Amino acid sequence: MPSSWFQLLKNGGNQFWRDNQPDNWKGDEDRAQYINKQWNDISCAASLKWICEKLLLWIACC
Repeated sequence: MPSSWFQLLKNGGNQFWRDNQPDNWKGDEDRAQYINKQWNDISCAASLKWICEKLLLWIACC
């Protein structure tokens, strides 16, 4: 999977992933799932609740 967050987490945050994860099984797992206090990569087709990251725009006001 080409996304940078995936590589960052895979290379620098393995303590959070379940055993043998992330594996991008069948090339279709582009999302992270939090289950039993660990992360698992999962397909976007899965019908689950989700959390998004959004960049906040800060504007100086004075």
